Amino acid sequence: MQSVNLFQLTRITDIEVFPLYEQQLSHRKECLSPKTEELTTLRSFVDLILSCSGNISQSLQTLNWFYYSFTIPKISKEFDLLRIGKDYVINIELKKKSTEEKIVKQLKQNKYYLNSLCRPVHLFTYDYDNQKLYSLSEHDALSTVEILDIYTLLQTQEDFYCDDIENLFKASDFLISPLSTPERFLRKEYFLSSQQEEVSKRIIDEIHKDSTAYFGITGDPGTGKTLLLYDLAVRLSKIGKCCVIHCGMVPEGLELLNKTLVNVDIWPAKAIHTDFEFAPYQFILVDESHRFYSKQFDLLIEQSTEKAVIFSFDANQILSQSEQRA
Repeated sequence: MQSVNLFQLTRITDIEVFPLYEQQLSHRKECLSPKTEELTTLRSFVDLILSCSGNISQSLQTLNWFYYSFTIPKISKEFDLLRIGKDYVINIELKKKSTEEKIVKQLKQNKYYLNSLCRPVHLFTYDYDNQKLYSLSEHDALSTVEILDIYTLLQTQEDFYCDDIENLFKASDFLISPLSTPERFLRKEYFLSSQQEEVSKRIIDEIHKDSTAYFGITGDPGTGKTLLLYDLAVRLSKIGKCCVIHCGMVPEGLELLNKTLVNVDIWPAKAIHTDFEFAPYQFILVDESHRFYSKQFDLLIEQSTEKAVIFSFDANQILSQSEQRA
């Protein structure tokens, strides 16, 4: 995906034509599906930049080298506007309407991901309805700024990155594993993606409605299923005792998690047999459940009629021949 000039991008006003036009400019793999209000907010921001100088040529140059609506592959983390210079990074989020609490949360998440570029990051949000511009400081304090503040930063930024932005971000750099890096997980040095947050919220909301339910989390390898499952265990442990069943090889990190997490017991799958007692647990979470043996699955279902059970699995994975013979 390539950078674009925002003035050129916003000359198309037809919502039906815009996705194809944007794809031609950015060379992204798939067309966007923008809402009318999103394009209205983008155009409004461009107009604000243009109003900062009587020199139209200078203003047009200021609107160059932007990556529009970039999403980090696999983890679905999206940035509205990114401009990457050798000296610093500028991130501007565009909102039709928002609250300061939501703005702070998003910009803090953005900072976490953008810090991987190893240069200063300037974070802003444009609230269209309230006609306000916000900035997040190094110490996560939110304040209002003027458009001239952003314009000046854009003017002084140098040596722009203009190649494929996907080369700068690898999902593996951000998707920590509770099993291989338990210390980072316990210190909560991670953010769930918007998709993970949505799945987590839906599961917890359903559990509040019906505490005896079954849920499935599926996805390809490296998409953060294990991180989401253990994050759910920590959240659910605040309302009831959790049993996490780990299928497959037992990593060293499991012992530290078991010692540290409160109201959460982690068991290797081999411990699940006819003598295993599920009664103390309100919530049961099974990681890599595609490796669960059918007799273990039957035992779990038989003893979980009044519990919430969450399975995480990769639908494309199957048991190895040695596991099938066991």
